[in-house]
Amino acid sequence: NEYTFVMGEEAETVIADFAEIEKPSTPKTYELVLKSSGHGTVAHVDATTAAPGESIFFHAVPEEGYYLERVGIFNPDNSIDVSLIRLYEHEDNLYELVMINHDIIMTCYFSPIPG
Repeated sequence: NEYTFVMGEEAETVIADFAEIEKPSTPKTYELVLKSSGHGTVAHVDATTAAPGESIFFHAVPEEGYYLERVGIFNPDNSIDVSLIRLYEHEDNLYELVMINHDIIMTCYFSPIPG
């Protein structure tokens, strides 16, 4: 950086204080482990980890004659508040999980289509 000082008619003392530039901190990331109960497949779209507030996308595709009945969520640390978890369903068996500050194990339970 370049600084310019315009001096007055009298002698001046200029003092510059330099501070160390703080490096931006990298947010801790957490892992989503996907499992299937059978009769369907689950797979990450891209990343398997994300920072809190970021999304992980995955596909949960049932076998023919089955549907995704429910998603079970487990936290290995036993300290998760499931009300904080946001899971969104998109088209074509695509799901979005907004990560919180925990590792998560998610099991997709597929059941036969009634009828």
